[in-house]
Amino acid sequence: MRCHVHDVIYPDREHRVTFGGTVPFRNLLAMIPTTLPLVWELVPNKSAEAIRAALDQGSDFISA
Repeated sequence: MRCHVHDVIYPDREHRVTFGGTVPFRNLLAMIPTTLPLVWELVPNKSAEAIRAALDQGSDFISA
């Protein structure tokens, strides 16, 4: 089992770079068991820099 994770900009823009939309990830990730793998799905046109910036933004509460 795994958890499919992506951000959204409500109401119709999904698969945004994590921490760049409207999903309250701090609250959401607290509900997901730490043993469950997360699959981060993004739109394909995002740059590596944007993805790295999002990871840096969330690194304080995402365990490696």
